[in-house]
Amino acid sequence: EKDPVIINRDPYGKGWLVRMKVTNPEELKQLYTGEQAIQKLKELIASEKISCKRL
Repeated sequence: EKDPVIINRDPYGKGWLVRMKVTNPEELKQLYTGEQAIQKLKELIASEKISCKRL
């Protein structure tokens, strides 16, 4: 889409800007998922004083 507002309107859907390709599957073990990822993101948002209305 050529709609720059889509990033704010649908950040978890069509608003994605980057796709990554795994080059070392072992590194996937270091990623946070599920509730752990949500908690880490909330901690980052609080520590950086980010205003996020989606969580």
